[in-house]
Amino acid sequence: MTVTSTRTIQCNKCGASVEVEWQDDLTPKIMRFQEVTAGLVACDPCIETYEKQLKSDSRHERLMDIMAAELVTAKVLECRNMRFVEDAQFDGWNFQESFVLHGYVRRGKTSLARKLLYRAYEAGYSIGETTGAKLASIGGSFDRVDKMRFNALMATDVLLIDDLDKAAWTRHNLSGFWNMMNSRESLSTIITTNYSPEECKHSLESRSDNASLIRAAFSRLTPRRDIHMTTDNAKWSQEQNAEN
Repeated sequence: MTVTSTRTIQCNKCGASVEVEWQDDLTPKIMRFQEVTAGLVACDPCIETYEKQLKSDSRHERLMDIMAAELVTAKVLECRNMRFVEDAQFDGWNFQESFVLHGYVRRGKTSLARKLLYRAYEAGYSIGETTGAKLASIGGSFDRVDKMRFNALMATDVLLIDDLDKAAWTRHNLSGFWNMMNSRESLSTIITTNYSPEECKHSLESRSDNASLIRAAFSRLTPRRDIHMTTDNAKWSQEQNAEN
């Protein structure tokens, strides 16, 4: 006959007391002893920490796969813990709203955008990044690999298009930009530019031969918020660190 009782043993990780069920017949007792000595008995906090670590390792592996596919760069990791004056403006972001981050050079637009990408990734969303110049290049390409990458970027939940204003749009590649924006109407797109959104749009219109498509593409960024970055965030962060 087997009798089950409760015994107190030590967590093999931190040494805290853990109550476990113990069966009073020889074979299960031996099995329980093997479990304890193998380190399989742990307190709830240690189990929770272990499970979090497993999830973190899994997320890291997936991010490495995304990098290998050239959908994001390693700089996404470098930017994930940076601090910005504008951080509070993204509290409550639902990963569906789009943003245009604009301002002069050295304001941290790209770094902040990459931080937002990592935040979305941590929340379980797919991410991708490209530049305006690269998007113009692959958007009008007939190369099979370029098309695959274009389609992969188009399908991501959150996409960064860095330096959109530096792209040279033509009739040939403009349709690719329009297709990208049109397909992402319900997804989050983060655009960085040195110009204000209106100036960026006019700049692209002046270099294209189909201004109406540019305007239509921008109209697909809904809901959208424009963030004007006026602070040198690298300098500000150094000052904050010095004060702390």
